[in-house]
Amino acid sequence: TENIKKGLNAAETVEKIHEQGGIAIAAHPYDHFRPSVKDVVKRVKFDYIEIYNTRAPFIPDIWKAQRVAYQLGLKGVSASDAHSIEEVGYGTVRVKSLNDFSTGKVKIHRADWTPPWIFTYGKFRRLLRKYGLY
Repeated sequence: TENIKKGLNAAETVEKIHEQGGIAIAAHPYDHFRPSVKDVVKRVKFDYIEIYNTRAPFIPDIWKAQRVAYQLGLKGVSASDAHSIEEVGYGTVRVKSLNDFSTGKVKIHRADWTPPWIFTYGKFRRLLRKYGLY
């Protein structure tokens, strides 16, 4: 309901999320190519851990997130991590209502690899089509 100020550490951020009734999800926690919380997920009380990110190019990062989720007893989620409209929906969870997040009834619905991101951006795709390459 309120913005959470930047500059807080992970524990403070999760605390602020919970104070507002929100759900804290550790996004791509072991991604080698993007900022991530890594093993902080073991010390901070996240509600969920992203165990499948459709843009994560390095499979062992996903396997590690899955192992850690299992070790911690955390439910896993899948996410598209969409940076363009064409990428939406590659990673989804199924819920009947937002309350399912609070009760742990979230189930992974779809976890497909996003096409290489460069191909999902409209201008680049139009250029490739212009020359018959896509």
